[in-house]
Amino acid sequence: MKKSTVYLLALIVATGATVSACSNTGTPSTTQTPATPVQVITPLSDNGNRIIANGQVQSKEIARLGTRLMGSVTSIRVKKGEAVQQGQLLLTISDEELQAKKAQVDAMIAEAEAAYQLAQKDETRFAAMLSRQTVSTKEYENVHLHYLSMKAKVEAARQMKREVAANRAYTQLTAPFSGVVSQINIDLGALANPGIPLIVIEKGNDWVVESSVTESDINRLKTGMKAVVTIKSAHLAFEAPLTEKSRSSVETGGQYKITLAVPAEQREKLYSGMYAQVVIPVAESQQTSTGNLLIPTKAVVHKDGLTGVFVVSATQTASLRWIRTGKVTPEQTEVTTGLKPTDQVILPQNTPLENGMNVKPQK
Repeated sequence: MKKSTVYLLALIVATGATVSACSNTGTPSTTQTPATPVQVITPLSDNGNRIIANGQVQSKEIARLGTRLMGSVTSIRVKKGEAVQQGQLLLTISDEELQAKKAQVDAMIAEAEAAYQLAQKDETRFAAMLSRQTVSTKEYENVHLHYLSMKAKVEAARQMKREVAANRAYTQLTAPFSGVVSQINIDLGALANPGIPLIVIEKGNDWVVESSVTESDINRLKTGMKAVVTIKSAHLAFEAPLTEKSRSSVETGGQYKITLAVPAEQREKLYSGMYAQVVIPVAESQQTSTGNLLIPTKAVVHKDGLTGVFVVSATQTASLRWIRTGKVTPEQTEVTTGLKPTDQVILPQNTPLENGMNVKPQK
């Protein structure tokens, strides 16, 4: 009797445990990830009332000095950043071959001049004899032709000397104008090759901003128009007149180069190569809406070689949208495809955004 009671109690406990386990596994979870508050903006329409471009500070005059002769560098007389004067010697290249050729040419000149002087005397003597009819015309013509030949040989030897002197100029690089050494692209003892810039000289403090615009914008620009130039690295913002614009984009990848003059009072704080943002306001009659949208550059995401932005989806989640961009500045990016004016673009925040995470838009 006692043994049956024990079996009955064990069966009741096992059955209760099984029912409890089934009950726990069958209950669905009601836990939901809380929505992350995010700041959003709507894209702005580009109404065409300004032209935005990127630019770079550079010298108005730049000389890239090289050689057309091959030889080792025997001396470098300047350093990067050093101010130089016009005609100052900057770099020398070995010229032993030219020295030997110069000696040969000098010997040729001496020989040709001696022969020329003798031929000149013979020509003078035979001309006098011809006037007295003591020699034939044929004899005089032979002497005269020899005289002209020796005269031509002297001139040819002198031209060879000029050629040697011209080549020697490529072994002694000098500054074409007063400026600053911005680059030295070779070391002492290295082999200099023809056509490769060895030293770059820039005319110091005569800065301009070089930029480029598309073919749809070039006709909206005229020389004399004022642009607002911002150089963040130097904490500068100033007006600069447009002084030059190119009429060809064949060598510049479809972009038309423009040049802006930097005011004299701003030049001391600038260095060649500084990045510049250029904004050129255009007249109301020249405004042409592109139909593109503008968003803050800080909202743009780069991933796996693609460009995108996070937008708020219909289900209130973050959705990574791939886009194509046009002009890009530190503040704004032009979006050509991938966004609609009604999209809510999520701005970056402390919490990393992930595709599909719940968000709570806040403007």
